[in-house]
Amino acid sequence: MLNHPLWKNKGLNAGSNPRKRLQQFLDFLTVFDFEFPFWELPASIINLYFEQQFKRAKINSKFILNNFLINCVSRFIFWKGNQQNNLVLTSKSEKLLQLIPKESNRITRKWENLNVYFKNAFDTQALIEIYEQLCTRKACLDCEIGKKILGK
Repeated sequence: MLNHPLWKNKGLNAGSNPRKRLQQFLDFLTVFDFEFPFWELPASIINLYFEQQFKRAKINSKFILNNFLINCVSRFIFWKGNQQNNLVLTSKSEKLLQLIPKESNRITRKWENLNVYFKNAFDTQALIEIYEQLCTRKACLDCEIGKKILGK
């Protein structure tokens, strides 16, 4: 699977090679304790806990760690909070995102070009959601940011 001959790597930088990412994920899975209730830790400790897990798996990328915290851990905690009707967990998910540095990607750069700035991953996730829900549908008049931009 990891060395599948049909995988194309042209145009990918070495850091985003699918084989490398899959191997890193497999390495992480081998060291992660699935029985440990990490969601019960304070948000700041959750960040440190996963940093330690990544070090044990010999994954030394802060970028990958932050993406994992944003796209997997915080979403899992939020989902768990919703399932249990537990506002402490849903709030903890938001606090965790506020501790993670802001993202830089195609969508956040578009916001920066419009002079909309953000402090952390909580802000960037909110702006990515606005982009997906409103900007891609060209619903500018339904968006306070869109109204301000169009009013200039």
